[in-house]
Amino acid sequence: MAETEIRQTQERTGLRPGARRRKSRLTQTPVMLDLAERQALDTIADDLGRSRSALIREAVQRVWLKGRGRK
Repeated sequence: MAETEIRQTQERTGLRPGARRRKSRLTQTPVMLDLAERQALDTIADDLGRSRSALIREAVQRVWLKGRGRK
């Protein structure tokens, strides 16, 4: 592979030479919260040492996916 092709591939994919592309099992889903709700969630996340995203994932699993073949 010519050096220009390698460089173009790097620019397009964002991968360094020799790196493997990984498939992520997570997807981005926007969650709309009021400012007060977001601030409260951030406070709880800080207290627990977890991320906002981790708390939202846990809530979805416990409330909506419980008993539906997931946790």
